[in-house]
Amino acid sequence: AVVSTQSTGGAPISLTYLYTGVIYFTTRNYVTEMHMEGPDKIVATKLSLFCRPLKRVIDPKDIIIPVNVGVFESFEANGESFLVDENEIVDKDLFECVAGLRGRKNSLMSESGKPAE
Repeated sequence: AVVSTQSTGGAPISLTYLYTGVIYFTTRNYVTEMHMEGPDKIVATKLSLFCRPLKRVIDPKDIIIPVNVGVFESFEANGESFLVDENEIVDKDLFECVAGLRGRKNSLMSESGKPAE
């Protein structure tokens, strides 16, 4: 039997797992889709490590705006962090409920209910 002494490339494979983990860790809070189902139910969709949709149901009363918001966090609800791009929210009611944007509503929303340009 011949035994090879050459490396099988374990380092590049390990780096692939490392980079995948870093990307997931920094984007795990990102909300890919969000909508309201009635006045007291927000459905937010995030992605799992394997890109499967994870739906979270949030009551607007459960939204907590941290005093020091992190780089990858807009708000917390039910002990979980969420990152929302407020420029993508076109529903005025949802915009008012999410991420402490009530205080910034006048500067970001136009009277038509669309995000200001």
